[in-house]
Amino acid sequence: GDRLAGSEGTRLAHRIGRAAGSLAGSTVEPREMFGSSGQLARTVQAGAELCARVPHVADTVSALLEKLLFRRHDSGRSGLRPIHGAPRVKRWLDDGTTLGLLGFDGLAWGDPERDAATFLGGLECESDRAAAIGDLAEAFLDGYELVAGPLDRARLAVYRAHQRLATALRTARAVRPGRHRCAVRALAP
Repeated sequence: GDRLAGSEGTRLAHRIGRAAGSLAGSTVEPREMFGSSGQLARTVQAGAELCARVPHVADTVSALLEKLLFRRHDSGRSGLRPIHGAPRVKRWLDDGTTLGLLGFDGLAWGDPERDAATFLGGLECESDRAAAIGDLAEAFLDGYELVAGPLDRARLAVYRAHQRLATALRTARAVRPGRHRCAVRALAP
């Protein structure tokens, strides 16, 4: 995270994008499948818990879930590719020449847009430099698509919405002052 915030951040984000994209284009044969219906079920459950914890976000959560239900898709097994499941910023190791990704317990057949959205969501959560996030996101996506091919931007936006709701819930669960205000901010597009 600290290196992404530094002067070499966009270069590192591009390298991470290429590395993450290589999994989607690999010959790995995951045993699990994670489709959009599984994501939607998780998000509905997270939305219910978030509303119970922070009742004044119920209208925002309801509107978000309505949009996600409307945009639901399921590409079937043929459209899915190997994904990590949670390539968050803090799961990457870099010694300057080699990148490593930890925690493959979520390895599955899935939409590559889910992995991209997870990484991008982590950038937003862990960076205080709002101006740099756009550059880092663009560098990551450029690297990812260079290796894995084009991502469906509409599908990416849907997974980003799922990610924002999950982030809001994690924030609301935190034991710290102001957590409800942070959860509300996390829901903003």
